[in-house]
Amino acid sequence: MPYQIKWEENGVYVKFSGDFDFKTSVSANSEILDDPRGASIRYAIWDTTDIASVSLTEDEARLIASRDQVTSTRLLRIKVAIVAKDHVMAHLSELYCASYLSTGTGWDFKISDSLDSLRVWVNS
Repeated sequence: MPYQIKWEENGVYVKFSGDFDFKTSVSANSEILDDPRGASIRYAIWDTTDIASVSLTEDEARLIASRDQVTSTRLLRIKVAIVAKDHVMAHLSELYCASYLSTGTGWDFKISDSLDSLRVWVNS
């Protein structure tokens, strides 16, 4: 599996490796939402620092944002932190966030190359 999910007290930490693509993102999201703990998370950290390649397209990033807008009817307020050191992943993450925020509300986003700074942010 190209990701590992770690449940934390108030959220979820997802560590990705290998190729990051649409299927991987949807699979991780589904696994979180299908778990009873997913209904009460206050944050999600998506750590992409160990990915080897990115096969996600800009259109797919927008589609993920659209799907997450639907999810936000179940998870009204969460912080989404994306750890992205790869410039392609950082660009796609920014596109995803902008697409979500263009029509969605209730979720806060932060992208950084520092897991430590994002941990401080999700716990603030």
